[in-house]
Amino acid sequence: MSVNPNDYFKGEKFTKHFLNERLGRLNFIAEHDGTLGNTVKEFIIDKGHENGKEIHTITDTGLVIIRNAETKKIVTLFYAKRGAIVRKYLENGLTIDDI
Repeated sequence: MSVNPNDYFKGEKFTKHFLNERLGRLNFIAEHDGTLGNTVKEFIIDKGHENGKEIHTITDTGLVIIRNAETKKIVTLFYAKRGAIVRKYLENGLTIDDI
């Protein structure tokens, strides 16, 4: 089964990396859960990447959706472990109570 990313991300644009390397992850979501969840928090992250800053969106299903901050294109997505989400909160000056 191969899903159309536009069915999940209405009006969004995607990097070649996402379309060539990450559709399997979206297929997994379609086969198991079927939902991306609702946005809980977004962070702008600067990892010094050659393509610039990233926007990390965390959903209530534990999904992290990463977009390029300049182009707004979706780069990748993955399910994060709770510890990774807690670390992202702490790195951005938020407390665990904010989760």
